[in-house]
Amino acid sequence: MKLARAMTLTLAAALLLALACGGEEPTDREVQRQAELVGEKAAAVLMAYGFGMGGECGNILDKHEDDIDEAMEAIEDYDGDSNSRQMSLLEDAEEKLDSLGEDLEDEGCL
Repeated sequence: MKLARAMTLTLAAALLLALACGGEEPTDREVQRQAELVGEKAAAVLMAYGFGMGGECGNILDKHEDDIDEAMEAIEDYDGDSNSRQMSLLEDAEEKLDSLGEDLEDEGCL
């Protein structure tokens, strides 16, 4: 009987650990790291605007401007406490910034 109880407790502990590890909420530190990464990429975009890229490079910046602005505003406007939601918003902004970077690289702007 003791063996069955020990096995049941071990199985329950393993199940709880598996549930805790799978699909877990990002930590505050992970969200902070993602925010720093997005901030660095956004700063690079602001520098590009500051240097007044013209021609096709400027057109690419203009093409992505609204999407990036919307993503950044969504981050700023979020006042909840869900790390998953914060991470989702940050990842969306990063995706839009990466898309801009790829287009600029393809055109030889970077």
